Amino acid sequence: SFGIGMRTRILDEWILSVIRENGIASVLSVGAGLDSRPWRLKLPSDLLWTEVDLQPMLDYKRAVLAEDQPRCRLKRMAVDLNDTSQRATLYGAAGGGPTLLITEGLLMYLPAATVQSLASETAAASEICCWMMDATTSTLRRSISTATFKDIDAMRAADHLTCEEILAVVALAGWHPAESRTYRVYGMEVMPPARRHTMARMAAESGVPTAPPPPIDDRSGVHLFTRPAA
Repeated sequence: SFGIGMRTRILDEWILSVIRENGIASVLSVGAGLDSRPWRLKLPSDLLWTEVDLQPMLDYKRAVLAEDQPRCRLKRMAVDLNDTSQRATLYGAAGGGPTLLITEGLLMYLPAATVQSLASETAAASEICCWMMDATTSTLRRSISTATFKDIDAMRAADHLTCEEILAVVALAGWHPAESRTYRVYGMEVMPPARRHTMARMAAESGVPTAPPPPIDDRSGVHLFTRPAA
């Protein structure tokens, strides 16, 4: 839960600055799930935020939030990313002007071919100029209890890509790695000292051997890729 909270905080803060600094007019939140940023964040009222997911998820979310008003313009699209024709409709959903693509907690589940196609197709989409994604390296995974990832692994495509492979695929498709905020550094900054002490004590008392922590330059975290707007 702390890891999800840390990722959410990084994205919350960073999305606002990316929108402001890049003149973002439209956001494509792909695999939006239960993300509530259009309701929570102080977004420009004229910003178009498009939530993209499978239809059952969109229907559930629409029902839950029926009485709540988003802070910006909101659109929803049902898209199966594994379908080439459905992906094509996604790229035309930008509302005009510079567009930010967000894939939070998504790419690690998809088949390799889908990630590769998404990377190359978005690189060619004229209005998509920024892409924010999260990634967890193999090194960080080895330092965390394997039980944490058991449910995740059960839902991943058989030929899914590792974090390192995803970042490489995106860069090769023409996206420029502009900036990253890593869990290894950022997590220690936001974690209260008392919590760090408690976690260390619990680990010591459990008697369960743990792997050494990932190195300070571990790339697990949130990454921003950019490309020149057409």
